[in-house]
Amino acid sequence: MRLFGVVPVALSALLLAGASDAAGGPPLPKGRAGECFQQRRTHPVYRVERQEIPQPPEVITRVIPAVIEQRREKVVDTPAHVVWVEVPARYATVAKVTETVGPPRTIRTKAVYRTVRVRVLARPAHLEWRRSTSAHGFDGEGAAGDEVARPTGEVICRILVPARYVQTVQRVLVTPEGTRQVPGVKHKVVCYERVLVAPAHKVAHATPATYKTICKTIVVTPSRTETVTKPRPPKIRITRVLVTPGRTVWSKIGCAPARVGAQPAQRPGLTQPAPAAPKGA
Repeated sequence: MRLFGVVPVALSALLLAGASDAAGGPPLPKGRAGECFQQRRTHPVYRVERQEIPQPPEVITRVIPAVIEQRREKVVDTPAHVVWVEVPARYATVAKVTETVGPPRTIRTKAVYRTVRVRVLARPAHLEWRRSTSAHGFDGEGAAGDEVARPTGEVICRILVPARYVQTVQRVLVTPEGTRQVPGVKHKVVCYERVLVAPAHKVAHATPATYKTICKTIVVTPSRTETVTKPRPPKIRITRVLVTPGRTVWSKIGCAPARVGAQPAQRPGLTQPAPAAPKGA
């Protein structure tokens, strides 16, 4: 029983090769005695490709309504005009003074006198003899050594009598009597005259314009149709492209030590045939 419980490595490899070929898997690896391999499935590798697909532009047609505005406007109600008014002539009465001079006249003038005080000589200065009562005609004694005559009793002296003046009132002639010419008498004559102060004329009276406010409807912007072409972004088409397909490969793994009397482990995907019974058993 022990002899048939241990399967040689070469016999196991042959059995595995036969099993792989029968199942249509990958070929068995070329391994040496004591090496173990495990079969594994690799995932396929894909590449993502982005493709931009242009889209036609979006055409939008819209109607824009008219913009209407109400405005208050100042307009002329009555235009300015000029009215001419006739102004009559204006007169005034003025007084004019006319002065006339009469003929000259001859008049007789009287003498003009003036009373003045005058100093008049009443008696001029003169020499005269006068009797004297003093000896030798003078009073007092004579000088020393003078011979003194013996008086006879009669003394006369020659003396100067000063002039004598008196104040008298006299009438002095200032202007003698005569004739003179005098101008004529002035006469003023007042006469009234009607004179033109302002002639007839026309006066312009300007009348300013009058205004009123009205409301008007004004179309600021007429209605219109507007077409807008709006570009659209392209569509992105994502495609997966197979780069490497998935496959089954053998990978080398570590082997557990073989135990006497133990059967080899069953691995997925490997089919090991049961050992043949010994003859005579």
